[in-house]
Amino acid sequence: MTSTLNSLRGGSAAASFSSTTCSSSTALNSAVAEEQSTSEPVVNYRKDYEALPFFVNKINMDFKITDGKTTVTTELFIDANPDSASLKHKDLNLDGEEDAVKLLSLQINGVDAIKDEDYEIKPGKLVLKSSALSSTSTTKVTTTVEVIPEENTQLSGLYKSGPMYCTQCEATGFRRITYYPDRPDNMAVFERVRIEADKENYPVLLGNGNLMESGDLEDGRHYSVW
Repeated sequence: MTSTLNSLRGGSAAASFSSTTCSSSTALNSAVAEEQSTSEPVVNYRKDYEALPFFVNKINMDFKITDGKTTVTTELFIDANPDSASLKHKDLNLDGEEDAVKLLSLQINGVDAIKDEDYEIKPGKLVLKSSALSSTSTTKVTTTVEVIPEENTQLSGLYKSGPMYCTQCEATGFRRITYYPDRPDNMAVFERVRIEADKENYPVLLGNGNLMESGDLEDGRHYSVW
C-alpha cells in the first residue's frame, strides 16, 4: 500500500524549525493540561456570544513530520476588528487543546514574546494580550508547536491511520493542530501550506488548493507547498 500524507486544510509558509524545545513552555503546557483534565466541561451559551476584538485574516503553515513527532509552525496575520471598538482593549483567545498541542515558541512581529506580559496559557486557550497586538496595523504572530499524531486516537486534528497521516479539522479539530481562533466567525485565508516528510515512507504529500512547489531535500526527505 502506498503511504500518503494527506492535509485537508489549505495554506502555509516555509519556516525554520528547531529541535530544541522550550522547557518553561513544556512545563507550563503540562500544568495546564493537568488542570484541564480535572476541570468540568465548559458549556457555551449563545447568549454569551461576543465578537472577536481581533481577526486572523491570513495564515501560513509549515508541517515537519518525523516518526513520533510533528512540528507545526504557524504564522497568523492579525488585525483589529473595525466593528468592535468597545472590544479594542480585550485580549484575543486562540483555541488549543493542551493534551494534543505543546507550545515550543511564540514570536510577535519577529520578537520572542514574554510570558504573562504578552501572552498567557490557560486551559483550552492561548491568550494574546491586547497590549501586544496593534490596533492600527497588522500584527504577525508566529507559533511553533509539537503534536504527536501517532498517539492521537480521537481522529480529530492531525492523526495517523495505518500508513497515512490525516487531518480532520471540523468542527473543532483544528485546535488539536495549532493555536487559532477556532470559531466560524473568523474566516482566514490559508495562503500557503508546506508539508515535509520522509519520501520513501510518504511519497505523496497532499493538501488543499493548488500545488505551487515540490522537491527533494537532504536525508531522504521531500516537501510540497500548496
